[in-house]
Amino acid sequence: MKINSEDCKILDNIKMSEDGYVITLKTVKFKDKFSPGNFLQLRCSEENTVLRRPFSILEETDGHIKLYFKVVGRGTRRLSNRKSGETVNIIAPLGNSFTVLAKKRVLLIGGGCGISPLLNLSFFLSKKQSIVDALFGFRNEQDYPKMIVENRKRELNNLWITLDETNKKEYNEGTTIDYLKKINIDMYDAFYCCGPVKMMEKLSDILKGKWAQVSLEARMGCGIGICYGCSIKTTTGSRRVCSDGPVFNLNEVIWDEF
Repeated sequence: MKINSEDCKILDNIKMSEDGYVITLKTVKFKDKFSPGNFLQLRCSEENTVLRRPFSILEETDGHIKLYFKVVGRGTRRLSNRKSGETVNIIAPLGNSFTVLAKKRVLLIGGGCGISPLLNLSFFLSKKQSIVDALFGFRNEQDYPKMIVENRKRELNNLWITLDETNKKEYNEGTTIDYLKKINIDMYDAFYCCGPVKMMEKLSDILKGKWAQVSLEARMGCGIGICYGCSIKTTTGSRRVCSDGPVFNLNEVIWDEF
């Protein structure tokens, strides 16, 4: 199997929330090569980080790749400390992609870092004249990367933000699942989802029978389908998130065994 990799220069690495960052990389080899839903594998550090980490694409424009990530362990902690002018090695583009529907009304449902592939998708949906609404959830105001979302509002018809804890009227207190129950979901032709597994499992019940795709977040070893470390159970058998996904039909995933 041919592995496509590149040493990319870091253009900037900006803190966006309490523990969230957007890192921008310069690519020559992978310019305009990403489809919405693709991901890449990145070596966070040259020191004592054996496995690469998978990251969804927030945006790729004119060879500038933006990744939104949160500090959750040693690798991402080291990545958060990387400086402009340094280089990181990536393997890309990886995985399958979302089905981009034209002239439909769609709802994006995301939580945490799950907003990243959905915001990337919103650009492609709007180009195909689909009407895009978004429902995004976060723990609290410190967890909400407001600048990232605000920069993409031009592609969104409606935007609803939920916070588990808030007393501000501009936000909705509760979870995305709580707020979704207030929305007439029958007005939508399609749903695109990404976020914590518990949220996805609840969505699979609410959206049963609806056209819905989900981008899965999973621990990966190789990221290219060799090690089977990210295998999941689906209604069609065992599938690898890295190579068969990360995009699946929401209701084909067996969530209680994820």
